Amino acid sequence: MADKLGMKPQKKIELFSANYFAACTLGGIIACGPTHTMVTPLDLVSLTATTPNEAHANLYEVFSTQHRAEEISP
Repeated sequence: MADKLGMKPQKKIELFSANYFAACTLGGIIACGPTHTMVTPLDLVSLTATTPNEAHANLYEVFSTQHRAEEISP
């Protein structure tokens, strides 16, 4: 079918070879990377926001408080 469409047939990856693990790693990075990048900070902020503390009046203050707490002083 690929020949009829003018496409080159793709070579198969041997199961459990180095190419197989490289392809799985790349697929995992593409699939999970953006999700973890978005969800982890939101989870951290929601945890900080639910902590009983009157200093957090709004979401911006939660972000800024968390950012100040995570900074490493020289």
